[in-house]
Amino acid sequence: LINNNIEFGVYNQQHLQALQNVNAKKIAKAHLKIDTGMSRLGLTPNEVWPYFKKLKTLKQVQLQGVFSHLAVADEDVEFTKQQIDIFKEVVAELQKQVKIPLIHLTNSAGSSFMQDQSCCNLLRLGLALYGLKPSPNYPAQLKPALSFKTKIIQIKNVPAGAQISYGLTHRFTQPAVIAVLPIGYADGYDRGLSGCGEVLIKGQPCPVRGRVCMNLTMVELSAKIKTKVGEEVVLIGQQGQNQITADEIAQKISTINYEIVTRINPQIKRVAI
Repeated sequence: LINNNIEFGVYNQQHLQALQNVNAKKIAKAHLKIDTGMSRLGLTPNEVWPYFKKLKTLKQVQLQGVFSHLAVADEDVEFTKQQIDIFKEVVAELQKQVKIPLIHLTNSAGSSFMQDQSCCNLLRLGLALYGLKPSPNYPAQLKPALSFKTKIIQIKNVPAGAQISYGLTHRFTQPAVIAVLPIGYADGYDRGLSGCGEVLIKGQPCPVRGRVCMNLTMVELSAKIKTKVGEEVVLIGQQGQNQITADEIAQKISTINYEIVTRINPQIKRVAI
């Protein structure tokens, strides 16, 4: 990390021990992590001062930053303000002893609190950077940066009374046309979308029929859709006048948009435009 100019967080005794024993060619640039109320990673305010004094004795280490993380910036204004106040106090005490180049606290959800963070000089955008809102009431207008697509690998006719996929959970009451897609829960298309998900083909919504399989999903084509094997299918994104968003999918399976996009299998080809 050090030899490749990568800055990193420190927050426990093991980090100090590792830095004491390091044999790097460059100065280590460390960011001190403060726990201001999320009770995840970080030092509590009472632990900061003794930790900092030990860190300061390490000549091969530069304190490059101090940071914390907001727990409920999209839900609880009062708790968020408490976190900001605690952070300000800790930073003010540290700045009496050392100049700190980077001070950062705000995630995407907390960016609306920036006017209250006069102590900070860095904003950590996560989800919002990719055009997704961290909460429904997020003030900025954002455009999603990601589309998730696949292609049809088989089209087949099924008769009335036919059942489909594992568990035979869906029965067709009349003859139907099915498109088979090479995508499933192993690829990040959640099994919870069985029987309730939709995809876009030729700009038209097509419902998922039966259970989503590990690497395959079946959808029903309406009579007005004339398509073929190899046709593009949109799982997330816009096609024609219709759009499927990560937020809509998240609502259907009772989760958050973060999970929908981060669980897309890394082996799936990415195309940057």
